[in-house]
Amino acid sequence: MLLVNPWDVDGVWKSSRGGFKHVQLGRFGSNFANEIIIADGKVTASTGATLISVSDEVLQWDSRGESVQWTRLKPQDLDGVWRSSRGGFKHVQQGRFGPHEIRILDGKVTVSTGATLTAISADVLEWTSNDECVQWNRLEPEDLDGVWKSSRGGFKHV
Repeated sequence: MLLVNPWDVDGVWKSSRGGFKHVQLGRFGSNFANEIIIADGKVTASTGATLISVSDEVLQWDSRGESVQWTRLKPQDLDGVWRSSRGGFKHVQQGRFGPHEIRILDGKVTVSTGATLTAISADVLEWTSNDECVQWNRLEPEDLDGVWKSSRGGFKHV
């Protein structure tokens, strides 16, 4: 892959440091404040990192002597249990939840329901559909606190 423009790497990437990087128009980070810069044959980030290797699926950065790898997000990277701001839980397995499939096309993460991923962190996904925003938060153990009815009968207190 030859980088001609900073937006050639637009999309969602999983960082070897943990978490995700959402690159849009060559910018990333909180409020897209960080910039990818191509100048004098070098690709750098405003964070001080230098791109040392690039492919369609992997970006290898040197960040002040530390090697950091970004790999393109795969739907399975979102596997887990998420609490929806609409109520209830979304259990993502192998890039699917229920009958719905998570897809990545042209760097955009979408769900077969029509929603598009607009923000991402290790613990929060924000989806937008028809100008409505829905947030999924990764399930925490305390989210299970309460009384649960068992399918075998009776109740369990967590």
